[in-house]
Amino acid sequence: MDVKANIKKFMEPRSVALIGVSSKVGKGALNVLQNLIHIGFKGKIFPVNPNINELLGQKVFPDITSISEDIDLAVVMTPRHLVPKVVERCSSKGISSVLIITQGFIEADEEGRALQSRIDEIVRGTGVSVLGPNSIGVINHFIPFTTSFIPTKREENPIGFISQSGGFLEGFSQFKVGKGIDLGNTCDIDFADALTYFEDDPQIHMIGLYVESIKNGKKFLEIAKRVSRKKLILVLKAGKSEAGANMAQSHSGSLAGEDFIYDAVFKQAGLIRIRSVEEFGDISKAFLTLPPVKGTRIGIITPTGAGGIVAVDNLQEYGFKLATFSEDLAEQVKTFFLPWQKVTNPLDIMSAAMAHGYKKVFTKALESLFQDDHVDAIFCILGEPTLKTVTEVAHRYQTKPVVSWVIGQSTDSPRDNILTVSYPTPERGLRSLAALIEHQTFLTKKTGEQKTFVVERERVKKTLATAKRNNQGFLGTEVFSILSAYGIPVASFKVVKTKEQALKAAKGLGYPVVLKVCSSEISHKSDVGGVRIGIRDSRELKFQYEDMMTEVFHRTSNTKVDGVIVQQMVTEGVELILGAKRNAQFGPVVVFGWGGVYTELLKDFSCGVPPLTPQDVERMISSTKVSKLLNGFRGAPSADRLFLEDCILRVSQLVSEFPEIVELDINPLKLFSKGGVAIDVRAVIA
Repeated sequence: MDVKANIKKFMEPRSVALIGVSSKVGKGALNVLQNLIHIGFKGKIFPVNPNINELLGQKVFPDITSISEDIDLAVVMTPRHLVPKVVERCSSKGISSVLIITQGFIEADEEGRALQSRIDEIVRGTGVSVLGPNSIGVINHFIPFTTSFIPTKREENPIGFISQSGGFLEGFSQFKVGKGIDLGNTCDIDFADALTYFEDDPQIHMIGLYVESIKNGKKFLEIAKRVSRKKLILVLKAGKSEAGANMAQSHSGSLAGEDFIYDAVFKQAGLIRIRSVEEFGDISKAFLTLPPVKGTRIGIITPTGAGGIVAVDNLQEYGFKLATFSEDLAEQVKTFFLPWQKVTNPLDIMSAAMAHGYKKVFTKALESLFQDDHVDAIFCILGEPTLKTVTEVAHRYQTKPVVSWVIGQSTDSPRDNILTVSYPTPERGLRSLAALIEHQTFLTKKTGEQKTFVVERERVKKTLATAKRNNQGFLGTEVFSILSAYGIPVASFKVVKTKEQALKAAKGLGYPVVLKVCSSEISHKSDVGGVRIGIRDSRELKFQYEDMMTEVFHRTSNTKVDGVIVQQMVTEGVELILGAKRNAQFGPVVVFGWGGVYTELLKDFSCGVPPLTPQDVERMISSTKVSKLLNGFRGAPSADRLFLEDCILRVSQLVSEFPEIVELDINPLKLFSKGGVAIDVRAVIA
């Protein structure tokens, strides 16, 4: 049975067994059977409890084996020590879908962890799917059906929700779900499986996720990429933490902290990450109500100059710009304005409204914005009674989204209508509109195909095998060979043991040169005084060599030094960082950003999870501030962006094909107007 068919038995069962059902009934009883009857479930219900014979007019069975009929779904509510045995009996009876509501497993203590491991063993290879433990299960208002012990009101909303918290199963104040799945401890069924169920569901138009952690990151990314092209997906990620970043050894590792990786995955998959519960409701009502947004040019109507200024102040933050009104629009509305007034954006209508009537002027202004091809979306500032006027005009045109910021005192008039939405602040309205544009932009971009390069894998295999034999966890100059094998140019260098060898190497390479201490025990050379740059001649080299070695030995007296790297001094080019870090959930994560000594201070970077496509790489580059330098900033020549994209894709292939590379740093990668070169490289292997 495929995943979708499995989950369908959880969401749309024809028969359900409630194992360990409570005998308590009445108000506040939190009884699953009582809720099922109340919501109007039409399927067969088999309560199971050896201590009672009848409950709420239903026959109660002593155990699951005493039920002769087929059962689609078993809901387990017994004490935790009994759960593994119950699951075993369900499997023996041929029940392929088991929901475990009982708490106290992996989230509790060692005994609970052992019990959950036992459940995993029981169902392995049997075809039985488990939702939970520690899950209140599912809700489907369209059947209707619920396994929740919390009383619910039926609402057939076109929103699906997947949560790691039962408390969020039904959504929030302005975000009411039609179908919901609580994953609990994700013993078996995970986010990717649940997304597969909602993928082609005609009753569900958008999906919300509440995520604490994702178990199988690669699987999630693959499925989420596919589903997000069919449904808008909003995700609230909880448990942000920098702890993982603080433990990392490399620049790439410290940048690609846990939350940054999740953020990158969501962007790569086309999911809209929200920062608050409030945004679930704000964005969902915009998506379910408004017509498509065709661009970022906003036309504003306001009865107050101050309101217009506040709205304009927020446009850039959310990616919008003020539309330049057409001459036709100016002609349509100028007859309402006083001779000294200019028709500009924002369109301040108060003086005209006082002279000609508020509704008449507002209507004409709104109609003009609908007719102006220079305007992609309309933002209205108004008092609540004017929402009726906005709705009337929007009904006649239905071509552009209209978002309203309601100011002043609240009335009893409806706040949201078909084809227009309203918000109590401009920020919430613009953020919701921006989310729709983000989603539509993702849909219009091609998915792209993975690009594979011809490389020298055998050379890399030999290099890594040698390092492992020598118990090397840290790689220094060996990484230059690895990069070369994967087609990434490196600056010419030589490793020497003495000052005399350094002089000879510098003469061969040509001045100016750089000196760097070479040690498998020193992670960041500059931190211990192990770098000297801009050495112009042999006299300076002698002094800098001796001074560097003295300082290094003074700062790291017990550290083994393998030699000194003499390298060509590369002065031109933009300094970038390109690297990777292996993550437990998602595998290798590629990091790109502003490089050099200020990498961690500036924190201008982006992440991507291999396999990367050229489209993924373009998004990674464009999302950084350093990308402006690459395009030629203030008269400077533009950098070779195609070469950079090529390097990022090659690193993606490298860390995908060699999982033993735990961390990789190319910092800096110098990018020129044509080509580029890796200057300093290091790696950690396992």
